[in-house]
Amino acid sequence: MSTDLFLATANEHKWTQTFFIRRFRGCAQILNEFSVVSLQIWTFHVRCSILFLLPVHVPFLNCSPLTADCLLIRLGFARVVGCRNVRPVKLLFIGDIVGKPGRKAVGYFLPRLRKSLGIDFVVANGENMAGGSGITPATASEVFEAGVDVMTSGDHLWDQREVESLLENEPRFVRPHNYPEGTPGQGFCVARKEGLPPVGVLNLQGQTFMKPIDNPFFAAAEAVDELRKETAIIFVDMHAETTSEKIAMGRFLDARVSAVVGTHTHVQTADEQVFPGGTAFLCDAGCTGPQESILGREIEPILRRFTTYRPQRFGVASKRVMLNGALIDIDDETGKARSIERVSELLPAE
Repeated sequence: MSTDLFLATANEHKWTQTFFIRRFRGCAQILNEFSVVSLQIWTFHVRCSILFLLPVHVPFLNCSPLTADCLLIRLGFARVVGCRNVRPVKLLFIGDIVGKPGRKAVGYFLPRLRKSLGIDFVVANGENMAGGSGITPATASEVFEAGVDVMTSGDHLWDQREVESLLENEPRFVRPHNYPEGTPGQGFCVARKEGLPPVGVLNLQGQTFMKPIDNPFFAAAEAVDELRKETAIIFVDMHAETTSEKIAMGRFLDARVSAVVGTHTHVQTADEQVFPGGTAFLCDAGCTGPQESILGREIEPILRRFTTYRPQRFGVASKRVMLNGALIDIDDETGKARSIERVSELLPAE
């Protein structure tokens, strides 16, 4: 389409001129710089292509100012499909938070990481936050205030009695979905934040070398079907003992969820990858808490337990505190992961 035809068409649509002035002023330079858009065998002038459908897309007049990424060029024409992020959704998962040191690491690092990494959404496993075992409303509140959007749990869910109030009243808190029917709480949720697409979070618990509960694979299939009715972005915390069960779950859900990340063993693995179907995977995110320890606990009592077989009190350790987890880039339209990388941050010594 020539420039003259473009201007003539604009004059025929007075409201279009007003729309351009109000809504496209901010992106005129972008469209000029990227004036030629090519998809498959077709090449179009973006400004001319937009005009074809502007008269029939009145609902988008109330949309926020568009950028070039708000357009879909397909099969010889352009259509406005609504606003989406120019960059992928960045989801940070924080591995098992252990006691007060772990909560302190979350409070210290999360605001900084949000800024430095451009994090959009945060999920954290909090099953060991209260004295190293379980969760209480007070410890959950501390972590939510630090910026965690959704909290998952695991086999230590019931270690604190107060957890039942969280299960009944906190929509941002999920427990393993494969607990028996009638268990309080929810096994998955869909979180909504302004400026982001909905994010689904599913919590599962393994069976191998753990307390016997329902099959996590059957539970996962059922939950993902429900979540996909509302969102393409789905994160799964697979709380399990064995690497084989975690990897199997990742493969089982490949192409159906955005990411499967393991928890429970407290040791960060180095097998981060994106499966062929677009599902990011990490066998274990590691623990957020003291690393000069045995899985976050004081060293000596555990050594005595192994050498004497006598009961010991396993206190939470305090030295070399780290935040461990994974950062996942997710396409906001398809829900497929673009990348996954491990995160490990050492808390400065006081």
